[in-house]
Amino acid sequence: MNGFILKQVERTETAAVYSKRKPEWAESAAHFEVIRIRKRKQEEYPKGNIIPAHESFPSTESWGALGFSYLTLTEARNRLALLTCQAKQAS
Repeated sequence: MNGFILKQVERTETAAVYSKRKPEWAESAAHFEVIRIRKRKQEEYPKGNIIPAHESFPSTESWGALGFSYLTLTEARNRLALLTCQAKQAS
């Protein structure tokens, strides 16, 4: 992903926290991405190509609504808790 290393730090059924850093950065220099997990259905294209069902990161256009960036793990975990709570209330 644009030369960044992403590592899943924490996950719930509906959201996840990833650390994000460049290879040349120290581990302690990582910042954090919090995403609402998007589940995609299998897609079949006219020429017969099939993309199996999978999970994906939010698009660039939906960042700020489905994806968030934070400098600290504490801030990221707070957003994870909020997203998880919102998903439970919606179901």
